[in-house]
Amino acid sequence: MINAKSGGNVGIWIVSPAYVRRLSAKLPREDIEWCYFGFKAGPKKEASRWLEGVPKITLAGELDRAAGVVKQPFLDWIADLGERQTDKLNWWASAFAAKIPSQTDCFSLVCYAQVAGSWIAAAPRQKIRLIVIEDPWLVWMLRKRFSNETGVSFYGHSAPYYLLDAAYRLARGLFARAYFVVWALSKTFAGRLFKIGRKTTELEDHRHKSVLIFTWIEQACFSMPGKLTDRFTGHLDEILSRHGERVKRLTYTSVPRVFLKRLKNFSSSLVMTQEFIGILDIFRCAIAWFRIDSLKNLPEFLGWNLTPLLYRELVHQWGNTGFSRNSLWRLTQRRIAERLGSRIKCIIYPFENQPWEKLLCLAWRDKAPQVKLVGYQHSSIPALWLGYFLGRGEDKIMPIPDLIVTNGNFYLETLKKGGFPADRLINGGALRYEYLHNMTPSAHSQFIFSAQKFDAAAKKVLVVLPYWPVYARSLFEDLLDEFNVPLSSDGSGETPVRFEVKCHPFLPVSKFYGNSLKLPPWITISLQSLDKALADAHLMLYIPPTTCWWEALFTGIPILKYQADLLDIDGDARDVLGESAIAVCSRATLRSSIEAILRQAKAASRLSGGVLENVYGRVKEDAWFEAIKANVNS
Repeated sequence: MINAKSGGNVGIWIVSPAYVRRLSAKLPREDIEWCYFGFKAGPKKEASRWLEGVPKITLAGELDRAAGVVKQPFLDWIADLGERQTDKLNWWASAFAAKIPSQTDCFSLVCYAQVAGSWIAAAPRQKIRLIVIEDPWLVWMLRKRFSNETGVSFYGHSAPYYLLDAAYRLARGLFARAYFVVWALSKTFAGRLFKIGRKTTELEDHRHKSVLIFTWIEQACFSMPGKLTDRFTGHLDEILSRHGERVKRLTYTSVPRVFLKRLKNFSSSLVMTQEFIGILDIFRCAIAWFRIDSLKNLPEFLGWNLTPLLYRELVHQWGNTGFSRNSLWRLTQRRIAERLGSRIKCIIYPFENQPWEKLLCLAWRDKAPQVKLVGYQHSSIPALWLGYFLGRGEDKIMPIPDLIVTNGNFYLETLKKGGFPADRLINGGALRYEYLHNMTPSAHSQFIFSAQKFDAAAKKVLVVLPYWPVYARSLFEDLLDEFNVPLSSDGSGETPVRFEVKCHPFLPVSKFYGNSLKLPPWITISLQSLDKALADAHLMLYIPPTTCWWEALFTGIPILKYQADLLDIDGDARDVLGESAIAVCSRATLRSSIEAILRQAKAASRLSGGVLENVYGRVKEDAWFEAIKANVNS
């Protein structure tokens, strides 16, 4: 029989997923509870299978409380680490320095560690708490701190696990760099073959300087005949053109090949970054490796030694192409700035404080410092999307644009509180969400909520998934599991509620769930635009981070937020919505919550126009004219 060090059946057991099967046969199931720390669906399902019948701990609230404790200290710790780096280009090219949770797991792992530490420090409990941890680097960090702690036992994890992970990532890195070279060469040759942007000719021959709007080229760009559109900046090009500005679009390093021919019709208004890629630059960036200085002299973080997580960060970034792509982007932007800088007045780009944005700022300030850089905060600012928040003193060392234009006053204040300089923030209104001010509940929406009884035949739930595979898969899998039996008014299953799943445009189901998907007839994948999918919906079910719920909220469609056993990236909405808090459900309450809302058979209360104006304000054209004036450095 396996016992915790504290004796009897009281203690914390930290177990690897691979060890759960071996351990499960020996567990005193009436005296144990368990939870899972990690992001992979496969190991988590396998652990659940072997621990069937054992009470499972809900982590959502625990993780959110831990995040509240560690958020600002973590931001300050990263800022201090950035200050110590001798090679700032290396630092800002990394996903780690950006702190964005979808690009680096470090903050999530720190929150897991904080939860485990709080449990270990708590008073002895009546049950063994089994923590299944998939990440060997996190276990290494916990071992360093708690291996001699009474009542804490480790099973299945040992040093070779994280060494094996490191070896795998390093080997993968070699293949990743080979892939990067092939990818970059193909983009270079494609750009030169199509000659879409005509390089410098159009800009150099024009007497007036141009405004560049950075544009991600996607299907939505071709939604209007004869015009290249941008879903992030809306009709900003029209506003500036009416003001006498010459507007062109700057693309990313790569444009999907399927769009290259279509872009030839707009060649006079494009600066195609991939046409400026240098062949030698590709090979220079292929051998670039992210590194962190001062690893042996790191300050502690709230009593933790985070060195194992930083080694993890190193090998994980070595194992993908992100760092090399960011480095190539910077070198290519330097070349564009050197050749075209004298003909460009301003660059406007969607602001999320991503690595590529910082490198854009560095490249243009180096080669064309007179060009004004304007970031447009085009979306929402989730509470734990850490790229929007700075550590102590980080604004002095981080490359940020000359001006950040926000959607509304609420997000302006959020960025100000997050550490961004107040004199670089203005409210320009919500270009991307301007249509919200003209939206009213449609006649159909009013009709579908007029019924006084629960009529399942007429009910549709729109399920919105975010651009983050871990979160998208979590809700999607739980939806399939929970509604493998249809929801209906009489329980017969003959009139099932319809579930229409709306994926993010850049993350179709095949990317996070695979191609072998068989859905029951009452669950379908929507290919409609969001406004059309909402037209006959009685409820929107979503999982953060996404902004889609705002559209439902402002049109009177009830919304239900799904809280997985992961960090709640959006955080509590009461700071902006007041006490009109959003309904929240978990896996345990998913079915009952949906049924309860649908049985109400009425529209949700619409938010006041004041809330809408505060969050997604009306477009202020004068603010945009002011934003593109001469560079503050000129």
